[in-house]
Amino acid sequence: HPLEMKQFMSGATYHGHPLCSAAGLANLEIIEREDLVQRCADLGPYMQEGLRTLLSHPIVGDVRGLGLVAGIEYVQSKETREWFPATVGAAARVFAEALKRGVFVRLLGGGHVHAIAPPFVISKEQIDTVVRVLDESIGVVEKELGY
Repeated sequence: HPLEMKQFMSGATYHGHPLCSAAGLANLEIIEREDLVQRCADLGPYMQEGLRTLLSHPIVGDVRGLGLVAGIEYVQSKETREWFPATVGAAARVFAEALKRGVFVRLLGGGHVHAIAPPFVISKEQIDTVVRVLDESIGVVEKELGY
């Protein structure tokens, strides 16, 4: 019986592994040396502002986020905030169009939300590209859906 056990062993292959620990420390040194936390703080508002321009699209119900993490929610109607039926796959269609143009966004929320979480080293020019590609991709999907 588990409660009568004198000792309980738990472990995984990565617990205390010296190579993984060294890699983690090296990453922390790079983050500090290149001031990547401040870089995120500086670029975050720029990305959020750019992504908020997508709210001009009738199928974009919300753009939310903080720093270099954001979500874009797709809806049938901004008034009701009702999602598209799963069979429509609006966010999946935007994903496919963006991927054709070289931008990868992650599907979340049952397929109604895109997550945007670029690497800390992204540039303003690359953020502009992400916003432009999403704008184009959403426009293509809106035409397909009759908006």
